[in-house]
Formats: sequence, structure tokens, C-alpha cells
Amino acid sequence: MAAVRFDKRGNRYAITFDYDPDIVSLIKTLPGADRGFNPGTKVWTIAETWAGTLARELDQLGYLVVGLDPTAGTPGDWASVLFDSVGRARAADVYRALSRILHPDVGGDHHLQQQLNDAYYLMKQTG
Repeated sequence: MAAVRFDKRGNRYAITFDYDPDIVSLIKTLPGADRGFNPGTKVWTIAETWAGTLARELDQLGYLVVGLDPTAGTPGDWASVLFDSVGRARAADVYRALSRILHPDVGGDHHLQQQLNDAYYLMKQTG
């Protein structure tokens, strides 16, 4: 299969690969604000919080991931690991329970809530 290269650029990753519609489709499952495409350079960029999740998905599909260890993940992957561990049947309950603690409106942490939201969104999109 094709190689997919991840290059860190600030708080985003640039992703380059020979055109493959399956990779493009997978990237397009990410929220629009967390992904972008530059048609001039033919380079996708994604938010850092999605890099580990995307790298693991690509690795599981048989793609060669370069520049990012798909087994190491990124700091925001705790939420993806959590949803994988509890399973789809309990994911909504876990999401609601953690949102009651993490949501900034109740004194929680915006960054952690965003990581939880992103992981829940991806789990719903890929399942």
C-alpha cells in the first residue's frame, strides 16, 4: 500500500501521499475546522489532536505511516482510547458523564472537553 507522511507544523500536521481516494475519504471524516487542503501543494493539514487517531486508522488499513508512530498516538488520544475501551454501546453514557465534569461551563477544561468531543465525533463517524 501507499506511504502516508506526517510532518508536524505548529499545532497541525501536514499529510502527504500519492492520491488515494480512500485516504481522502478518511481525512474528510474529520470535522471541517480540523482539516484543510491546499490544492497548490496538494497537501492536507489536520489538527494535532487527530494525528494519532488518523495514523492508527491508516496503519490498520495497511498503509505505511511515516513521521508519526501510529502506536504512540498524541496527547488527545486518551479520549479515543477511552471510547475504544468502553465500546460503542456505552460511549454515549461515558461522553455525557465526562462532559458534566470537563465542560468549561461547569468549571472544566476547554481543551480536554474538545478532545473528548473530537474522539466521540470520530467514533460516531467511523462506526
